Amino acid sequence: MTDYLDFFGDLAISQLATDLDHSTPDPFAILQDNPQAQLIYLIEAYPYDVTQVNTLTGEPPFGTLPISHYGFDYYGGVSLVCLSDVGFVTKPTDTLANKYFIGQVNNAFQFDVSVLSNDEFGNSNQSYGSIVIQNGNGNLDRLTDYFWSSRRVTVKAGAKTFRYQDFATIFDGAIDDFDGDDDQFTLTIKDNRSKTDQQIVSGIYGGTGGIDGGANIINTYKPLAYGKIKNAEPILVDSINLIYQIHDGSILGVDAVRDRGVGLTNGGDVPDIILATVAPGQFKTQLSGGYIKLGSTPAGRITMDVQGENGNGGYVSKTGAIIQRIVTTRLGLNPVEPEYIDGGSLNNLDAVLTGDVGTYINKNMTASDVISDLVSGVGAYWTFTRQGLLFAGTVSPPSVESAVITINDIDEQGIKLERVTKPAWRVSVGYAPAWTVQDESELASATTNADRSFVSNEYRYLTHEDRAVRGNSKELIEKIFYTNIANQADAQSLLDRLVSVYSTPRQVFQLTVYRALFKLYIGAQVRLIYNRFNLNAGKVFMVSGVSEDAETGATVFELWG
Repeated sequence: MTDYLDFFGDLAISQLATDLDHSTPDPFAILQDNPQAQLIYLIEAYPYDVTQVNTLTGEPPFGTLPISHYGFDYYGGVSLVCLSDVGFVTKPTDTLANKYFIGQVNNAFQFDVSVLSNDEFGNSNQSYGSIVIQNGNGNLDRLTDYFWSSRRVTVKAGAKTFRYQDFATIFDGAIDDFDGDDDQFTLTIKDNRSKTDQQIVSGIYGGTGGIDGGANIINTYKPLAYGKIKNAEPILVDSINLIYQIHDGSILGVDAVRDRGVGLTNGGDVPDIILATVAPGQFKTQLSGGYIKLGSTPAGRITMDVQGENGNGGYVSKTGAIIQRIVTTRLGLNPVEPEYIDGGSLNNLDAVLTGDVGTYINKNMTASDVISDLVSGVGAYWTFTRQGLLFAGTVSPPSVESAVITINDIDEQGIKLERVTKPAWRVSVGYAPAWTVQDESELASATTNADRSFVSNEYRYLTHEDRAVRGNSKELIEKIFYTNIANQADAQSLLDRLVSVYSTPRQVFQLTVYRALFKLYIGAQVRLIYNRFNLNAGKVFMVSGVSEDAETGATVFELWG
C-alpha cells in the first residue's frame, strides 16, 4: 500500500497513487508506448449488395401482401466486409463475435491531411488515402459486384492478442472509389467531409400566396439567420400584406428595420403576423416565424438587424455553437450526428473566439461553405479527424509542447525546411459586416450619418502596423482578415492574436518519424530538437499536416512555428 503522503502537493490534484487507481488502462495506448509492438489492422467496409436476400418477418406493411400472408423476402442491403493485413478471428465473447477478417490487405491505411495552405490556415480540402487489397488468387472477385461509392469504412488497429473491443478505431470515413486489376483492389478512402459538403436545407416557399410566398419565389429556399446580423435584406413573401421573412423558424429579436436606410418604429411582437394591424411608419414582428410586417408601402429596399436562430436549444451567436446548430439541424435527412462532432473542440473554439458572430444564408450553400466562412478569417481551421469527427481549432504562436521529437526519432534523410513565411508589417481585421451594402442612390435623405456610413461599407476595420517589420523587409506584406465578428472589442482581441501569428517569420518543416503512427494530429504542439537550423535547444511547433502509412510505419509531419 501507498505510504501516507508527508507533504501537500506530493501528487497533483485529482491524481491517485498507483495502487489506488483502479481505472481500466487503455490497451491500445499501452501498445503504442511499446517501441517493439507490431500493429495489426482490421478493416470493416459497408458496401451495398443488390443480391443480398433479406427476410421480413411478422405482419407486413398494409397493402404489400394479401391478407393472412406474413413475412416475405426482399433483395438488397448493406453487407459487412471484414478484411485484415494478417487475418484475425474474433472470439465468441467479443462484441463482434465469431467474425473472420480475411488477411489479404497489403496496405491497411495511408492517409494525408493538412490545414495549412501556403501561409494561411482555414479549412482542409477533403483528405484522401487508400487501402490496398491483394487478390491475385481471385478469392475476393465478388467485391466487384458491390456498390462502394460513399459507403462507410473503418480501420481499427491493435495487437494479435487483443479482444475485438480492445482495437482502437484509427479511421472512420467513407469510400470514394473502388478499382483494381488481376492482382489487387484499391479502396480510395476519404474523410467525412462529404457530411458537410451537403447543401443546407431550409423550408421551401410553395408559391400559394400569403406567407407561403408568391409565384415569383416558388420552390426557393427560405432564408436562415444565425447570431448577430446587420443590414440583411429579408425576403418579401407577401407583397399584398407587406410581410417579409428573415429566418425559417424562431429568432431571438429584431433590433432594427430600415426603409431606404431610415429606421422604422417597432410596434411589438405578435403570435400571427397575418392578422397583425400595423400603423404607417412602423413594423411588427412574429419572432416565432422570423417574420416582420410593415404598416405602409416601403419607399425602397428593406433591411434588418436581427438576433437570429432561437429554435430548440435556444439562441446561438458563437462560432462553434452556430456550426454545431447548422450541421445537426439543417442538413435534411442526413445531418451530422452528435457522435461525429468533437464538441470539445468547438467549445474551445468559442473559448478563444469569445465574441458574437453572425451569418445570413439566402442562397444555395453547403455546410462546408458556411463553416469555412465563419472560420477562415479568424486565425482558425477546421477538418475531420481520422476518427471521423468534425473538429476545429485556433492558431496562436506555439508555446507548450505535448510531445518531443528528437534527431533519434527522425528518418535518416533528416528534415526539410519547406519554407519560411514572410512577416506582415500591416495586419487588418474587417468586422461587423453589412450584409447588404447600399450606395447613396439607395438611401433617403433622412438616413442618419451613422447608418449612412455603416450601410455603405461592407466592413469596419482595425489595423496594426509595425514599422520595424517594414524596415526589415523590402517586400511589404499586408494581410487583411474578413470576419463575421459583430463587436469592435472582440475584433481587437482577434487582431492582437493575428499580429502575434503573422508579424513574425514562421518556419514550416517536413520530417518523417517512425513509431509515431496515430499518436499526434492536427493542432498538437511538439518540441523539435535537431542539430541543424538552430534547433539544438529545441523549438515548439504546431502540427499543421500529417501523412500516415501503415505499411511502412512512417508518419510525415508538417510542423509550423
